[in-house]
Amino acid sequence: VDHLVPSIRVGALQRGMYTDIYLAKFDQYRQELLDVSSRLHEYRPDVVLFSLTARQLLSIIPLSSAHSDVTRLINEFLSDIRELWIIAKRELGATVIQQSFLNIAESLFGSMDRNIPSTPSQIIRKLNDQVAQAAKDEDVLLLDLDRSVERSGLRCWFEPTKWHQAKIEIAPNAALLYGDLVARLIAAQIGLSKKCLVLDLDNTLWGGVIGDDGIENIVIGEGSALGEAYLSFQKYIKQLEERGVILAVCSKNENSLAESAFELHPDMALKLSDFSVFLANWQDKATNIENIASRLNIDLDSLVFFDDNPAERAIIRQAY
Repeated sequence: VDHLVPSIRVGALQRGMYTDIYLAKFDQYRQELLDVSSRLHEYRPDVVLFSLTARQLLSIIPLSSAHSDVTRLINEFLSDIRELWIIAKRELGATVIQQSFLNIAESLFGSMDRNIPSTPSQIIRKLNDQVAQAAKDEDVLLLDLDRSVERSGLRCWFEPTKWHQAKIEIAPNAALLYGDLVARLIAAQIGLSKKCLVLDLDNTLWGGVIGDDGIENIVIGEGSALGEAYLSFQKYIKQLEERGVILAVCSKNENSLAESAFELHPDMALKLSDFSVFLANWQDKATNIENIASRLNIDLDSLVFFDDNPAERAIIRQAY
C-alpha cells in the first residue's frame, strides 16, 4: 500500500489538512498493534486505517462448504478484525477507519453466484455487509469502496498483474481516488465537511431566465428531457436538505419574481421553505455569499457554490 500514501496526502492537502503517515511493514500490522513497544505505538497516530484483503478468508472456505460453515468462518474472521479495532481505539486512542473488501473474485457460476454461499464473490459480499454493521456497532468509520468501484469499474481498481508482482490490491491508477475517499472521511471527522449548498437559479434549478421568460415558460418538470433533468436535480437537492445540508439561493434576479417561482410553479420539487437564506438581487455574488455565511454563522469554507455560469464560478474561486 506504499503507493497510496502520497495520494492520501494530496487528498488531505486539498481539504486544508497536513498529514504525517506511518506505514507498517508488509503484513506486520497485527504484530505492531499487539506489541505496545512497537514503532506504531510510539508514533501514536490520530487515525488508524485498515486496508486489508479478503484472500486469507477465501483460502480457508472450500467451494463445497455449507452455508453454516461459511457463516461461522466469516464471523471468526470478522471477530479477529474487531479485536484489532478495539486495540487501536483503546491503546492508541485513535479513530479507526476500516476499508471494505474489494470484490475481485472471478465468477464461477455466472448469474447463479449469488445463490451459492460458498462462491468467493458471495463470501466477500456477505463479509462487506457484516463489516458495515460491525463498524456501525463499534463506532468505526467505514471506507466503502463499492460505490466508487461501481462507477469507475473494477479494472480501474484492481490489476491482477500488480497483485502477482507486488501484492498490490488497490491499483496505482485508483490511488488518487482512494486518497480522496480517505481524506473525505478524515475531514468530516474533524469538522471540515461542507455544510451549505449555495445555488444559482436560472439555467441551474430550471431552464431559461425567469426574468425574460416568465414563470410559466421556464423549463422544469415532466414532458421534456431538459425539464426532467432539472426536476431530477431538484429532487436530489431536496434529499440533501432532508439529510441536513443547508440550502441557500444566490441569484441575480428580482427577489419577488424568483421567490414566486417556488410558490406558484406546479412542477417545482423544491419549495421556498427549503431554503434557509434566499438572496436574489443585483449585487455581486461574492458579496452575497459572504452575507449568506454571515447569516448562517458558518465559515466560507463550509459553502459549496453551484452555478451554470463559468464566469461567476471563476469569480468566486478567485475571491476565496
